[in-house]
Amino acid sequence: MKRILSLIITILLVLALSVTCRSCGRNDFPKGFTFGSATSAYQWEGAVDEDGRKPSVWDTFLHSRNLTNGDMHSM
Repeated sequence: MKRILSLIITILLVLALSVTCRSCGRNDFPKGFTFGSATSAYQWEGAVDEDGRKPSVWDTFLHSRNLTNGDMHSM
């Protein structure tokens, strides 16, 4: 339910921002300016063992090779 609500809010924000930027054009940005966007599994999927989420392939890959990951450990 949280994920659906989050998706709906994201869609509404994108729509709201796209309406307000209709007057913006490519010439309003400096030469060489590059537009981009990104997301990550950590942002979208959330933490392992939270809300019933099990480890993903990526979680397993990182942990099996002792690579840097987004795990948070209590101090």
